Amino acid sequence: RFVSFAPGAWRNCTDTLKARGLKNIGLETDDSGLCIEDVYFQAESETGISGWQTACADNFLRFIG
Repeated sequence: RFVSFAPGAWRNCTDTLKARGLKNIGLETDDSGLCIEDVYFQAESETGISGWQTACADNFLRFIG
């Protein structure tokens, strides 16, 4: 299973993300008006978890098979 977060939605589960990691996690930009690089930066700064860009790219490749 994969989970994709709209910008800011990760704030509700930062502890879970820190404990479980970023496997099967994605980030959305569709309705945000932000470019994906800004969303990665925002996710890293608000969660204190680095590596969002690499994790999301790897997860996307696994998702599309």
